[in-house]
Amino acid sequence: MKKLGFTLAEVLITLAIIGVVAAITIPALMHSMDKTHYTSAIKTFQSNFTNGFAEMMATEMVDSLRDASPWNCFGNDMVLFSNTDDHKCIYKAMKNYFSLSDPIDGVPEGVVIHDIAGNTMNNAFEETIRYTLPNNMTININYMSPHTDKTKAECEAIKDKGGSMCGIAAHIFLDVNGNKKPNIVGKDIYRFALGPNGKLYPAGGKDESIYNGGTNSKWKTTCNGKPLPEACKGEESYNLTGRVVEEGTQITYY
Repeated sequence: MKKLGFTLAEVLITLAIIGVVAAITIPALMHSMDKTHYTSAIKTFQSNFTNGFAEMMATEMVDSLRDASPWNCFGNDMVLFSNTDDHKCIYKAMKNYFSLSDPIDGVPEGVVIHDIAGNTMNNAFEETIRYTLPNNMTININYMSPHTDKTKAECEAIKDKGGSMCGIAAHIFLDVNGNKKPNIVGKDIYRFALGPNGKLYPAGGKDESIYNGGTNSKWKTTCNGKPLPEACKGEESYNLTGRVVEEGTQITYY
């Protein structure tokens, strides 16, 4: 007589095999989905803010963000707090071009920022204003004074080297999933320099490196030249932004 169905032992073995396969594949799948979400968010941020600053300059008929409405709000001191009159003026001007809400100083209480090596970055986002974006991303902006701008001769030299960054109107720290973890630089946190020309330059990228006197993308030589992100510590972690952008907005290092 032919046996029908499966024995309990066979069912248990099958379930055990399925469990092992799931334990191997599900974390890898989730890991891949996280990276896809992060890179998609970076692209959205770059597109929205590049277009927003271009609209600001065109609408206000200025050639430099230094002459645009948000930067006209500053007094003698560039250090801002969210409750000051200077910032209230800036926030009102920025909201004409960007969907920003809930400005606060720095980061919310309880949010801890780490570098990709796992070290706490105690001074991360110091002297910045944090805004929430519609898609639950957050940005921290450190508005910069004109002292970061190169002279005309220095700017021409930068252009001769293939760069276009001649000043820093602001540093923008992007957290692609807001207050949610992991809050790690190089995973869900990235830094961009905003040029007075309205362009966004990734930290550690070629343009920022040339601006700082180098000749090539700094991300290629930082972290002791090692490929593993665990070698990156502190401020060097931000240079991974340049790697992500210049490798086609992909995360390839973990």
